[in-house]
Amino acid sequence: MAANPLSGIVVPDRGRRGLWLNPGQATAELTLLTDGLVTFKSRDQLPSQPHGQYKEWKNSNGQSILSVVFNYKGNDSLESLRGHLLGRIVPGVYRCSYKNIVFIIPDEMWNADSTKAFLLGDEMIDANTKHQCLWLHPGKLPAFVFFLNNNTVVFQNMGRNSGQPNGYYEYDKETNEWLTYFHHSGDAPPTIGTVLASVQGKVWRAIGDNHREVPLDELKPWHIVAIFF
Repeated sequence: MAANPLSGIVVPDRGRRGLWLNPGQATAELTLLTDGLVTFKSRDQLPSQPHGQYKEWKNSNGQSILSVVFNYKGNDSLESLRGHLLGRIVPGVYRCSYKNIVFIIPDEMWNADSTKAFLLGDEMIDANTKHQCLWLHPGKLPAFVFFLNNNTVVFQNMGRNSGQPNGYYEYDKETNEWLTYFHHSGDAPPTIGTVLASVQGKVWRAIGDNHREVPLDELKPWHIVAIFF
């Protein structure tokens, strides 16, 4: 038996438990059970009854794809079920390209030796790098963000093309939040920074800017998820 990381509820250890991050909605939990069924738990409800179905397979390009069909309340009527297709970015991290939903299975991600080797290329890991993360912005391709020791930021796309160090970042210990200002190409950074709050462990998501905490539904176009390594 194990504690639910979001609520403290004890649930059976019989599946792959992960964080379901849907832009504009609160963090939820999705569990892929060993019998092929699914349970879903949002912040304000108990886990749903096992229902729906999931399958992981590879397309002709060799990419792992996760197909998930479920209803957030556990209703398995035809009218209520919804399907999602998510492509694997790295072990334990999946994203739906057209809905921008991110599904993270922390145990698989942290335990996969290949994840760090893939994410942390030798060309950027040196004495100048303090923190690095996988940066998932709705509607944009996955990217990397490097926080340097001089408090500037480097943005790098999946092709390993980097912008110039620019902007800055800071971490507020009292609020346990990151504030980031940077531009992907290294041009003048934006005048409004993005505030990231901890979801669980090394997973963070945007909650607003440096002027205000933005309501979830307004965050949808830029509800960034950052995974630190």
